Amino acid sequence: MKWMFFLLVLMGTASAQTTDLSFDQALSKAHSMESSLGQQDTYRLMKAQGELLGKAIPVCINRTGSFAEIFTVVVSLDASGKVDQVWHQPENAFVACFLSEMKRQFSYIGDKTPFYTAIEYTTNN
Repeated sequence: MKWMFFLLVLMGTASAQTTDLSFDQALSKAHSMESSLGQQDTYRLMKAQGELLGKAIPVCINRTGSFAEIFTVVVSLDASGKVDQVWHQPENAFVACFLSEMKRQFSYIGDKTPFYTAIEYTTNN
């Protein structure tokens, strides 16, 4: 009986540690974390995001034959800087490809773990 109680407590603790955030909640966390960065860390993040955009957009245009003129991708990054969780809008082949490339290529070590960041892309001026 003691073991059953112990297992239930462990299972409850594990499920309490996972968070199911909505897209809007994840985006809000990303905005908050990004705005708290100092100048040097903001530069490092923007550089990492810019390098990803420069590589992933041409790959995904070639792979999908399409382009999303407006999209937002939010990710949480683990302690090693790798993508752990993703949220995105809209749903289409280009954004799916971009997510795949981001998981494969993007890395940034933030000052908190997990670190949330967003790429909000638009071709509108």
